[in-house]
Amino acid sequence: MGNLAVARGLVKRSAGVDSVTKRLDTILTTRVEKELNALRDQASALAPRLGMQHELKRVREIISRLLTTHPTPGLLREPNRVSPH
Repeated sequence: MGNLAVARGLVKRSAGVDSVTKRLDTILTTRVEKELNALRDQASALAPRLGMQHELKRVREIISRLLTTHPTPGLLREPNRVSPH
């Protein structure tokens, strides 16, 4: 929260909203990816014992699509936009 404080003097002591937003976006993206990978790994371990290889394949496909289409990084940017520069 200190990084969101408004500077009161000549020296800026906080990171600002953009920096905090980027950091939170990185945390969100990293944790979501790790959780999805962990879920896929757990499903991979259980599927053979449960006779659910077909379902595992579908889970892997869904997670793969989610990880490759998630607009990362850049929570505030629209994906698939070409910069004019």
